[in-house]
Amino acid sequence: MEGWHGFGPEQNHKSNMNPADLTPFTIPQETINKYVKSTRTRAGRSINGLSLPAYTNQEDRAKVESLLMQAFETFDGDLKGTY
Repeated sequence: MEGWHGFGPEQNHKSNMNPADLTPFTIPQETINKYVKSTRTRAGRSINGLSLPAYTNQEDRAKVESLLMQAFETFDGDLKGTY
């Protein structure tokens, strides 16, 4: 971990899941278009306290659905969508 990410064994990763703390992207679109030809985004599945593998039980699946539905209700604008 230290060689690749720069974190030593005595360090802890601090997560901040508060969307209000996000800062705007400040690189101009023209600069991005000049240097970035393609990109890929990987999305991992993780909800604290719940298992998400294919063999998860029905109770955990219902909890995941409930949590996601609550999150989706907070979306605004073009993220709002319908379901």
